[in-house]
Amino acid sequence: MSTLGLGAPLLMWLTGLALLPVLAHLFARRKPPRRDFPDVRFLNELARQAKRFERPRDMLLLAMRTLAVLFLAAAFALPVYYPAGRMFSSGGAHDVVIIVDRSLSMQYAPAGVRHFDQALARARGIIDGLPPGSRADLVWLDSSPAPFTGKLTDNLASLRNELERGTASYSDAKPAAALRSAARMLTDENRTREIHVISDFQATNWRDVNVRAAVPREINVVMLAVDRHQPGNVAVASVSVSPSVAIAGENVMVSARVVNYSAENRSVGILVKTGGFHRQDELYVPPWGEAEALWCVTVETPGEQPVEVSISRDRLAADDARFAVIQVRRALSAALAGKGGSLRFVSHALAAMHVDAVSLDVHATPTMQTPAEEAADANAPPQPFDVLMAAGVPFRDVSAHVDYQGAVLFMDETPAAYAADASRHSLELPEGHELRVGGIIGGRKWRGGKKAEAFHLDGVKDEIFDVFSGGSAGDFSSPAIYAYRQIEAPPGAKVLLFYQDDNRTPALMRLDLPGGRVLYIWNISLSPDSSDFAGSNVFLPLLGEIISRCRRPMEKRVMPPGVAPSFILPPEADTSAVLLKPPYSPAYAPRLTMKGGGVEALLEPMDVPGIYTLEAAGRPMAVFAVNPPLSESDLRPLSFDGGGSVVLVPADVSMSALREGVRLWPPLIAAALALLAAESLAAAFLRPRQEDNL
Repeated sequence: MSTLGLGAPLLMWLTGLALLPVLAHLFARRKPPRRDFPDVRFLNELARQAKRFERPRDMLLLAMRTLAVLFLAAAFALPVYYPAGRMFSSGGAHDVVIIVDRSLSMQYAPAGVRHFDQALARARGIIDGLPPGSRADLVWLDSSPAPFTGKLTDNLASLRNELERGTASYSDAKPAAALRSAARMLTDENRTREIHVISDFQATNWRDVNVRAAVPREINVVMLAVDRHQPGNVAVASVSVSPSVAIAGENVMVSARVVNYSAENRSVGILVKTGGFHRQDELYVPPWGEAEALWCVTVETPGEQPVEVSISRDRLAADDARFAVIQVRRALSAALAGKGGSLRFVSHALAAMHVDAVSLDVHATPTMQTPAEEAADANAPPQPFDVLMAAGVPFRDVSAHVDYQGAVLFMDETPAAYAADASRHSLELPEGHELRVGGIIGGRKWRGGKKAEAFHLDGVKDEIFDVFSGGSAGDFSSPAIYAYRQIEAPPGAKVLLFYQDDNRTPALMRLDLPGGRVLYIWNISLSPDSSDFAGSNVFLPLLGEIISRCRRPMEKRVMPPGVAPSFILPPEADTSAVLLKPPYSPAYAPRLTMKGGGVEALLEPMDVPGIYTLEAAGRPMAVFAVNPPLSESDLRPLSFDGGGSVVLVPADVSMSALREGVRLWPPLIAAALALLAAESLAAAFLRPRQEDNL
């Protein structure tokens, strides 16, 4: 793409003068030395030295003289070198859009100066070098690229002021959107149109960008790179907590993944802080690899507890920390619907596990309410529960009025709502699923040890059975089952436990529902007449694992930069003193609005990674964690050739050199003079010593 121009091309004929030294060497007549020896053998030597046409005797002197004349002659033609070719002419007014990358990776500071500061300096140089009458505008390159004014302006001072106010962001970059935004402003075909992109050209952002698909070929595009050396970086890639919704007194596993984006071994200090728990360790991360750190934390106080994991600061400090939130609750909650025999045992089990249980009256009719109460009840949102447990009631009708995360449907042996013995019916489930229900297998004839079915676990893998792997939590071979209902697994259901009968009748199934909800179908009777499962050593652990898997997930509290969340304040919150506390700036009062009979706090975009706390009268209401995008941590630049009117300009090429070129005649003259001086010295040392005349 580089080209060479001539300021005075008509003087290029002077380069032919470089032949003069060659001709001078070829045609020069040398005066033979006088020798007064009568010996004839010297006459042949004198004849050869006195020839009119002789070869150059000293090639070094010839080369230096020839190059000196050539350089002097070329200097008269005023040659100019254009690093990006002649596509960026310096004459006439221009229409220019400058795209300045301010994504998180531009905060990398290899020598104490951020890439973003280098980009600002280059942008100012472009504006200062524009010819008179030029128009320009700025586009900030981040996750939501937008022009400064939206149209070209000849008020270049306003663009300089905007550059002075510019700040780096913590988001990723969308280069294609920025290029399209710039191209939309360059519509005047009668003017020279240019787009200048100043960026580190991070491969994760630019790999899939087709410049010519975003910018017409009539518009020149120049890619101005900041420091293009190969940077290395270590970043905290992720922080996770399990479970994210914990019960007070429960152990929570905090894990952090650290990635090394360099070819060197790295040993970093890693620190975790959450509640009163602080711990620092040393972590070894291999080249272009990753390592994981794991901590066990006991949460004690109900509320939302922030988690921060950080490593030793490096040249890109913005990704050296990540954050998470643990929601600590006093207890899980369950709704009991129905009057099946199993629910009596379940209710006692929930009390033993400290689960808040509420019985739902599914037989209440609208006639028992006044019109105002009925209207208020219809508009009220369903009461949220972690798990809905139903037995002997139409499950689809009950589940439609309860906000639950998980549900357990107990298939009691004698519920009138299901089916009579020896008949087969379909039980309607949510989302169009149906459960084929048959009669009772077994009965009183199996009592007294005549026969009892056992469970089959071979080949069944599910996380609810992990607690039983060591054998200390219970043994599934110990319960005796004398009666159970014949059912068929609905399509899409996973059978977790089944009986060892000829039909492999399911004893426990899981059906995944939309929205991340789950339905467990429990076909194990808890009645003493049908089994001794309720008294076995596996009942409480199995029920506890199911309830634990059904806990409601925490509302979205972890997000990337730039999100403006909202939060519904609880009824008891003091809305007269609501404040949001950002990590590095003063607290502010968010805008409040009424929504659904409650008060909603509308928060401003959270741009800086860290922990944000929403308080009402000093009491924490919600905690938000903002994390930097992981794609910005891999700093390797993209190597590409735009082709045509797209060129990548290295960081050491100035904009003046790009437009006006680099004048080559001064160094040519200097080189010629240096050669002439060297030739004089060489001639003095290489001149043959003249013999004295005899």
